[in-house]
Amino acid sequence: MANDTKYKLFFLKQNSFFDEGTLFELADEIISEASINQSFDQRFNSVPTELYNNFGYFLPDRGDGVSGFIKQDSVLECPAFAENVPPGNCLVKITSTQYLSRADSLFHKNVNNLRIFGIQVEQNLHYKKIVILFPKNFPPIQSVTLKNRLKSIENESYENPRLETFDDGNAYCIHIAHIPPGFYETEINLPKGMFIRLRFIKFFPKYFKEKYPFIVSNPPSETSTFYMGEFVFPTEDYLNKPLKKEKFPADLLNLTLELKTEWGENFCKPIDERILHKFPALTSAEINELDKIAGETESFIYHLAEQELDGKISEWDIVVKVRLEFPWINDTNLFRLKNIGMFYARR
Repeated sequence: MANDTKYKLFFLKQNSFFDEGTLFELADEIISEASINQSFDQRFNSVPTELYNNFGYFLPDRGDGVSGFIKQDSVLECPAFAENVPPGNCLVKITSTQYLSRADSLFHKNVNNLRIFGIQVEQNLHYKKIVILFPKNFPPIQSVTLKNRLKSIENESYENPRLETFDDGNAYCIHIAHIPPGFYETEINLPKGMFIRLRFIKFFPKYFKEKYPFIVSNPPSETSTFYMGEFVFPTEDYLNKPLKKEKFPADLLNLTLELKTEWGENFCKPIDERILHKFPALTSAEINELDKIAGETESFIYHLAEQELDGKISEWDIVVKVRLEFPWINDTNLFRLKNIGMFYARR
């Protein structure tokens, strides 16, 4: 049976679990708080009556590995945004670890059982992995699964995976740099019905949270597209840089850049006829000057994209540097050319 559940991005307002402004993808389905109680569907349940009148959203992980509930008035829907989410900037936090037995339901209550393993997160801009250190001569792992807890989807599954050498010992590494932000659970199945269960959250980059106060006070319209990189906080370089006095208005410069970098049948074709169709009073000299500015802007962005690939700057630095050099550029052109430049750099 197909899963027809829809999902949306929500900022959390003040709540008991996470910092205000934290961004999560949640199921776009209003539920009652009573429905997440374990005894909800039992004939004689113990659900407090007042929980039936609390409405909101299912929260797959409260930050402690346990699922929970967030009230409807404690979230703010995130506007649509035209931006790639760089996985290298998404921090990972383990929320719970358990060493369990399918044969003994009380096995996990002995906290000393889990202490035979060392569990840690290794993360930077280039890789992210959860490292589980195993004792010497420990029986081999039989299988590993990685599941998205929100969508109940198995992302990955491995049979008889090999251990890696780590700090002069053996470790199994769960590589998670490629997976998107969300709520996850991995099970490492061992002989005799034993298994390790890890739950973790991969958060959206912190600059999403930084935009939350602005979105609260300046909500975008329902039909607009919001750019998470749109609002650059002033830096000393920005404040001290003298403003360039442009000869041409911003809308004309952006149209020229759009025509200059158009794909499809007009790719790499002269812009003269197309720009004269909208601005018939332009002279040939002015068109040539506009074309030159557009070419310089395009090259500048693509050069920054190559620096980003080399690790010299971040993706966010591209936005800041372009705005400093070409303050007239609009968001559509900036983010489109940034993405094209990063694509070209990686070919």
